Amino acid sequence: RALALLPLFASLLLVGGLVWSFGSMFGIGPLFGWAWGAFTAASLWWHKLLIALGTLGAAALFAYIVLRVSQWVHKELR
Repeated sequence: RALALLPLFASLLLVGGLVWSFGSMFGIGPLFGWAWGAFTAASLWWHKLLIALGTLGAAALFAYIVLRVSQWVHKELR
């Protein structure tokens, strides 16, 4: 039974490495720091709303891409 978990752990390692690589390459951490700085500096409510929607949309897109890549990697390792 433990051997059945090896493909799962291998796919998790691959996806984790991909997420770390792409996160570093595209500067995800500094990007969210910039968005937070812009959010706190904005004075109008609709500026804050647009910044929040853009940031959350980017985070959701990144999570969706990670999900799709992880599903693809899992199917390839089967």
